[in-house]
Amino acid sequence: MVANDENLKVLQIAAECLPFVKTGGLADVVGALAVNYPALGVRSHVMMPLYTRIKEKYHLFLESVCDQIVPYGGENYKTSLYRINDNGAVFYFVESYDFFDRPNLYGYADDGDRFAFFAKAAIGYFAAIEEVPDVVHIHDWHPGLIPLLMKRDERYKNVKTILTVHNVDYQGVASSEVIKKLGVTDYQITSPTVNFLESALYNAGRITTVSPTYRDELHYEYYAKNLIEAFLRRDRDFYGILNGLDATIGPENDLTIRKRYDAFTAVSGKRVCKLHLQQTMGLREGDDRFVVGMVTRIAEQKGFDILLAAMDEIMAFPEVEFVLLGTGDEHYVERLRGFERKYPGRICLNIGYDAANPNAIYAGSDVFLMPSRFEPCGTGQMIALRFGSVPIVRQTGGLNDTVETFDAVAKRGNGFKFYNYDARDLVYQFQNAYNLFKNRHDDWDRLVQNGMAARFSVEASAKAYLRLYTTML
Repeated sequence: MVANDENLKVLQIAAECLPFVKTGGLADVVGALAVNYPALGVRSHVMMPLYTRIKEKYHLFLESVCDQIVPYGGENYKTSLYRINDNGAVFYFVESYDFFDRPNLYGYADDGDRFAFFAKAAIGYFAAIEEVPDVVHIHDWHPGLIPLLMKRDERYKNVKTILTVHNVDYQGVASSEVIKKLGVTDYQITSPTVNFLESALYNAGRITTVSPTYRDELHYEYYAKNLIEAFLRRDRDFYGILNGLDATIGPENDLTIRKRYDAFTAVSGKRVCKLHLQQTMGLREGDDRFVVGMVTRIAEQKGFDILLAAMDEIMAFPEVEFVLLGTGDEHYVERLRGFERKYPGRICLNIGYDAANPNAIYAGSDVFLMPSRFEPCGTGQMIALRFGSVPIVRQTGGLNDTVETFDAVAKRGNGFKFYNYDARDLVYQFQNAYNLFKNRHDDWDRLVQNGMAARFSVEASAKAYLRLYTTML
């Protein structure tokens, strides 16, 4: 066991991690923590599956470490371990042709077998990573069976485990046969299925989630759903740590936007970026127009039912323009296209994340809309703040922790937020933002500067996790 922070060895285990592969915000968090830990004196390691797309892109950089045979379901499977050193961290990749040599990360009928196997293979490679880690930090459901298996392995009885829940909607439910295939004989199977996330909730030493407010929300069935009992039982070991952004994100050094700017030059810089956005998106040009931006997955969770209910009232405000970049549920997309036809030159949809530069929207929009039904953390509002796009958000999860409604008297606050998941409340705060923009220019400029001063850095997140790690040792 370590004697001080400088010797602490942390192994993160996840299904995805930047810069190697990404399908969502999970990859951003794991990758950012990995490269920020070394500056804090932590020996930083990450382990994940070796997917086909990683092999294709990074095959020249993969260094072979060792092989092992992993028994699973009565058969023996050969696996290999590779590594890449990057920015002071070491990234390990578990190769299995049978389970991970496929074009996509998830979405297969045997995902339960794939990640149960990954859990067993990962533990088998602990001894190959120079020395056994002090802390194993797993993310979401994919490595969720690792704490269960570690408890049954005497070699790792002193290794501490932490689970971070990024989104409780994704739980990893599979046939309970995977427990038998893993060779676990002392596990009482009472259901035809096993829930990977639930298993981790009960077996990990500590639980975290990605914002303090989401941590509180997971004490209610509306948010925790079928896992409410598990969260309540683990309340004393449950923490909310806000995700953060890399320090390099922002308009000061962004080469993809029309004009770079900082908090002192935001008025002139955003004016140029706004005009460029209007021109490229086919919107009516004018600095006095109120440009609303969204970069999002198009889904009910993101608030599209109340947004669509409010759209006519939003567009009734003179000079409002609306730009959206995203992909998702087709029935929402079709309704959005109906509004695009109804308001030509004022609404522009970019369906597909490759259709436009998201940072051009952050830089060129006046406000950034996130009316989410729930949002564990969210990064869109943090990026918007750095680019001086004022967030209008629902008071939930990380949105509540990062956005404070502007107080024109005290000159405090960095955006607008509403509590009820209701189209009327959304329109009310939208009107407040619109009126401030149109009628109180000095206050609006102060609001933009307040937002750009709010950093929410990944360094702060890494320090918070390090403090939690050390309390366990």
